[in-house]
Amino acid sequence: YKALGLTSEATAAEIRSAYKKLMLKCHPDKVHDESQKEEKAQQYQKVMEAYELLSDPKKKRKYD
Repeated sequence: YKALGLTSEATAAEIRSAYKKLMLKCHPDKVHDESQKEEKAQQYQKVMEAYELLSDPKKKRKYD
């Protein structure tokens, strides 16, 4: 939840919305500053993993 900036009460729509916003913000191909590329790539990976976990109802229930 922290990676997506959400609380544990977040709905599926809120999770998806937060994921999309963060993907646009931290996608490595969208970063033009070379010094920030590695940091954004790591952030991108964390957001992707969080979304994969929270978007699946079974995994989310187990995580909660």
